[in-house]
Amino acid sequence: MASVEVFWRDEPEYQSERDFLARLRADLESQQLEALILTNFYLSNALQVDFLVILPGHRMCHIELKHYVQSLIGDRNGPWKAAQADGSWQEIGGQNPYAQAASQRFALSDDIRRFTETIQDTPQPPNKQYYRWFDSVVCIFPELAEGSRVPSDYKVKTLGYKETLMLLTNSAQRFPWGRSCWLDFVRYLGLTSADATRKTRLASSKAQSEVESYRQAGADFYSRNLHELVPTPLVTENAEEAPPDVSSLLQDATSVQLLGESGSGKSHLATHAALAGLDGWVPIFVRAGIYDGRLFNLLNRSVAPLTILTAQQAGPRHDR
Repeated sequence: MASVEVFWRDEPEYQSERDFLARLRADLESQQLEALILTNFYLSNALQVDFLVILPGHRMCHIELKHYVQSLIGDRNGPWKAAQADGSWQEIGGQNPYAQAASQRFALSDDIRRFTETIQDTPQPPNKQYYRWFDSVVCIFPELAEGSRVPSDYKVKTLGYKETLMLLTNSAQRFPWGRSCWLDFVRYLGLTSADATRKTRLASSKAQSEVESYRQAGADFYSRNLHELVPTPLVTENAEEAPPDVSSLLQDATSVQLLGESGSGKSHLATHAALAGLDGWVPIFVRAGIYDGRLFNLLNRSVAPLTILTAQQAGPRHDR
């Protein structure tokens, strides 16, 4: 059965982006299309991407969304202007939309290339120029007003919503990756499932399967370039003591706090403990320094490189 799945770093901030997402999802579902929509995330060079719309095995389109109801004029460089009620033209704020989308297009292509260096046997375009395999669009939502004069070419097209939807569903542009490869890319970007945030729970058997997949992915991910554990003695006021077995401590305690100076090996020790096969535990490494008061968001970002589900949804009911 065809489905439309949404993944994000966080829910889009602006109402126009949420409206676009809801309308696009409904329109793709009405056409019985399988699609992945990636929204509100950052590339490695810190550029923010509004939307990637993927029809696995067929095409991918990168979309920079703009919400204007007035007629627009502009060029590939310099500010764009919007028509005013008195007939004048006023500069719109922010970057040039065409230049903004073009920069994202090539940065996105570079990130896809870097991603492919971590996996094997994926189709590649000549010279790994992935930008040749997808369209970039400045989508004026809800429509590009009559009388607008803005650039639209082979690099970046400027379209209204209806024209963008037609491009998605009718374009001959082909990006041959299947769904499993795109889901690997979702994890590479650290995105989580928007649908999983609706506090749905998986069936017990499915949840257990997801947990086991997460554990295996975590073992592979965290063991890369991890050198062996060298026991570091603890220095007390009186003498040196053998280091504690953190794995054993975690079997009997609800929490263990590791204290030490920066570079003393706390994270290294914790990683080895997590990889030791603790019975009943599902390790989640979180960077407490980025805690922003929303615990579930922090947990979801922490598990995102290993699973497309959220920490809350995939978590087993009885595991610690």
